[in-house]
Order: sequence, then structure tokens, then C-alpha cells
Amino acid sequence: MKVISWNIAGRTRRAAEQAERLCFQSPDLVGLQEVTDKAYHTVKARLHSYGLEHHIYAREAVASPQKQRCVAVFSRWPLELLEGHLEVPYPELVLSTKVGHPELPIEFHCVHIPNGSDHGWEKIESFEAVYKGLAMSSDIPRVLCGDFNSPKEELPTGKIIPWRNTDERWANGEGTLEAVLGDEVVSLGPGDTVLAPAGVKHGFVNRSESKAALLASFPKTSLQRLTSD
Repeated sequence: MKVISWNIAGRTRRAAEQAERLCFQSPDLVGLQEVTDKAYHTVKARLHSYGLEHHIYAREAVASPQKQRCVAVFSRWPLELLEGHLEVPYPELVLSTKVGHPELPIEFHCVHIPNGSDHGWEKIESFEAVYKGLAMSSDIPRVLCGDFNSPKEELPTGKIIPWRNTDERWANGEGTLEAVLGDEVVSLGPGDTVLAPAGVKHGFVNRSESKAALLASFPKTSLQRLTSD
């Protein structure tokens, strides 16, 4: 069984392309975060034709949703919604389902934890609700996926280590690539460089039949002293 979790960041214009990329990976279960109404219908149609015929969209499953970007689950097997399983501040940001796998049923939970800068304690309350819900024993296997907006590490001193807090510079050494910076797509040839500002989601796609090579550099805000014998 292959599971894919992806925050599609509310994109609608590229929803068809995102759906194609999902199909290319041959998934059996898909959990998406930050899905808009328009993107959901676009992705649903493509994944349905691929074989993921069962789907639940939180904005359609939850009464009076507050968020325009919600979570969605797509499955090759029948889905049953487990209501009230994870009692988070924004119910439309979680989907708890029971997947009717032919060999063994599975609990599949798709979660999007809201960021702390805009939601304060609601982020902490969401984590606590997910923990409380999944701390209860289950007779069947569970899968938890999603975007948790959590740091890479929290040190005993209380210092938080984020996944990324600096700009990134990428140089294309070989081949032709597409660089995705937020909602912008930039074509890169050999020798071209691109800067990904801190906090901007980014990625690279090789659409050619030849190989490509990237060189990444991550500037630091402090100096590190190294010594050798």
C-alpha cells in the first residue's frame, strides 16, 4: 500500500498538474492539505479516473466550516468517516476515516495543524486533540499523515530548530529544470541560479529526458569555527 500526503498550498490553477503528479506516483491512499473547493473538484475527477474512486472533502463533511482551505482524502477502497474522533479547534482541518482495505481495515487520519503565528494557542490545542484522540487504543492499524507545522527539533534548553529559516541559493549545473517558487515557475538552464527566500515553498522539476544536477548553498547568520590537527 502506498500513501501520499501533500500540502497543495491552496493552489487552483495548478490543481490539474498536481493531480497528474499524484497519479504518476501510483498511490493507494492520498491525504491532501490546504485544498480549495475548485482544486478539490479538479483533483477528484483525475484521481477518480485513475482508480481512487472514494473520497471525502472536509468542507463538505463538516458543518459550518470556517476555513476556505481544508483537508481531503482519496482512496482506492471504500471510506467511512469517523466523526468526532479528533476534536480540534477547526474540524475542517482533520479527516478521520476507516479504510475498507480488502485484507485488513485501516484508520487513516489526515491532519493540518494551523500555524502558530496566526492561530496562537489553537495550534497547541490542535496538537493536544490529535494526541488525545490517537492515544486511545485501536483494534486496527492506524496511519497519521499531514502538515503539522512543527519544528525540526526542540532542544532541552527550549531553543527551537526550524526546518528552514534562511534563504537558499540553487545553481543549475547541468540539464534543464523548472524551479517552483511559491506560485511562480522559472525555467533554469545550465549555469542559471535562483534564490528561494526563507519561508517560500519551493521545488524543482526535470521535464527533460536527460539528467540534471543542482548545487545548493545555505547561508548562515553566524560563523562556525572548525579546527583540525
